Amino acid sequence: MRENQKVIETILMLVGYRQEEITEHSRRVSACTRLLLSGAEEVFPEVSLTEERKNCIAVCALLHDLGKGALCDCGLLQKRKPSEKEKEYYYTHTVRGEEMAETLSLLLDADYVECLKDICRYHHERYDGRGYPDGLLGEEIPFAAQVVGLADAFDELVSERFYKHAYSCNDAIGKIVHGERGIFSSRLIGCFLRKKEELIQVVTEWESLS
Repeated sequence: MRENQKVIETILMLVGYRQEEITEHSRRVSACTRLLLSGAEEVFPEVSLTEERKNCIAVCALLHDLGKGALCDCGLLQKRKPSEKEKEYYYTHTVRGEEMAETLSLLLDADYVECLKDICRYHHERYDGRGYPDGLLGEEIPFAAQVVGLADAFDELVSERFYKHAYSCNDAIGKIVHGERGIFSSRLIGCFLRKKEELIQVVTEWESLS
């Protein structure tokens, strides 16, 4: 049994050297993912959410933005609105992340590699088929990517970015529920709402440490 979490933590640290804000964002996404998965086995009986599987998804969530480490700084770190061409380039971080995850087969157990590949490529897919990079619809989207995608959307909303101010937790929850950050599974939204107080706590505790 390889030390999957230690390997993933090390890779996150290396990616963070290049884009520092990724590290804290990724840790919050992982924490939110773990909360969303807590009790989700009752809502998604078809997924076989063992404790080992839930831990695998939450740990792999740390590297959901792995592909950003392969992008040059063009349009990503500049304090201005990116052009359409730069946006298209930025969107390739999903495919690049999957490619990078594939190379980790000598360092991670096979289930972690497959989970990480799914999360990297598909965490920006949306339930109505309007996500990227493949426009997957509904349950075509791997379950792990659906959960991490929701956690990622929530943290992005409540975080300060150079292109936007942070939304309050309640406003962020409202935007997600009303589909303003893409459409998510109604069952997953149910898990999100059941855990909203704990999700808010994750965000506020992180803010108190910053």
